[in-house]
Amino acid sequence: MISYYWPPAGGPGALRMVKFARYLPQFGWQPVVLTVKNGEFPYRDPSLEEDLPRGIKVYRSNSWDPFRLYKKLTGKKTDEAIPVGVLTHRKRGFAEKFASAIRANLFIPDARIGWVPFAVHAALRIIKKERIDLIFISSPPHSAQLIGWWLKRKTGIPWVADLRDPWTEIRYYEFVRRWKIACRLDRFLEKKVLQNSNSLTTVSRDLAHSFAAKSGQPNDAKFFVLPNGYDEADFEHLAYHPGKSFTILHTGNMQAHQNPKILWQVLKRMIDQEQQFRKIIRVRLVGKTHPDIGEEITRLGLNDVATFDSFKPHKEILPLMKNADLLLMVIPKVERNRGIVTGKFFEYLGANRSVFIIGPPDSEAGKILQSLRSGQIFDYEDEENLRSYLEQAIQSWRGGNHAFNNRPAVEIFSRKNLSRQLSEIFLRFIDGLREKTV
Repeated sequence: MISYYWPPAGGPGALRMVKFARYLPQFGWQPVVLTVKNGEFPYRDPSLEEDLPRGIKVYRSNSWDPFRLYKKLTGKKTDEAIPVGVLTHRKRGFAEKFASAIRANLFIPDARIGWVPFAVHAALRIIKKERIDLIFISSPPHSAQLIGWWLKRKTGIPWVADLRDPWTEIRYYEFVRRWKIACRLDRFLEKKVLQNSNSLTTVSRDLAHSFAAKSGQPNDAKFFVLPNGYDEADFEHLAYHPGKSFTILHTGNMQAHQNPKILWQVLKRMIDQEQQFRKIIRVRLVGKTHPDIGEEITRLGLNDVATFDSFKPHKEILPLMKNADLLLMVIPKVERNRGIVTGKFFEYLGANRSVFIIGPPDSEAGKILQSLRSGQIFDYEDEENLRSYLEQAIQSWRGGNHAFNNRPAVEIFSRKNLSRQLSEIFLRFIDGLREKTV
């Protein structure tokens, strides 16, 4: 297992790999991990190590990280974390714009490319020492997949590429000007990875179809959907306790293109009509929130309704989800957004609380939500129906009706079940191991 993001790194990328490492041994696979030493992480969550199987071998290799150059150019401290979505920030000075242009055009496919030669060197030694049967690489950073390309060429060992996000069409490229030669090189590397990996897993059907089309090999036997899922064990000792406030919770980053303007407008109208709502409704945003969102909340006079918290470790997020009355997800309002299914969506489902989404009703996340009857989705301008939904939810809460149970329906998205599916994908490429992994 090769991943740049691994504890002490936090966030959905590290969490996905940690959960696979936790459950794959139950299906006959023994993970051996290669990650970066002293990586540049937007978030840190050492508590994720508590989920790892005892005795797991973790190797760490050096890296040259261009983000150190970015910090020098922008005057940031060497120990200051670079936030997620830095290229999407609209209010940037000349130094930040210049540094972002360098990052987007010189470091292809991304700013972690400096890890690749160190990781390849380390991986070749590990493969020999640990008698590795298969290589599984999760990205972004998509430069990590180049490690798999090199290792397969050198060793012939099967390589499964796990791409959690788009590559050349990733959202933040909308906010920076890229040279044509940089775009061509990026597309070339993407296609080589898509064509040369033995199999590819990704988090949504839309992404799987997109990667299959780009590869020129639209083969259902090669491209698989493995969403992020949730871990039943994370929630088994948690219970919902009604609070004095009706709490709407959003966890994770909220970028400018995720600003739930419809929600702020609806809450403003509800409070203007019934001032008592101001006392009982609380919207809690946990994670990095774009300044534009805070400015809009202030403009509408909702500062006493919305609260902001910085990044919290995963284990601290779980009880917040469990005790929320509604869980909020906002699909970014960008092109090709119907296939966006964030990692927190499945953890919301695992928390066994009602979910509401703001985004395209025909999106993949919306279809899953409606099929599971775990909540509702509202288009970006559908104020009338959102208001009716919130008023009914609050009325039910006031009446003491807190019951909700979607557990049987969502079990297909458990981390254990998804790890079983991943193990079956692995077995396609390993001759003679099926008897060993019953």
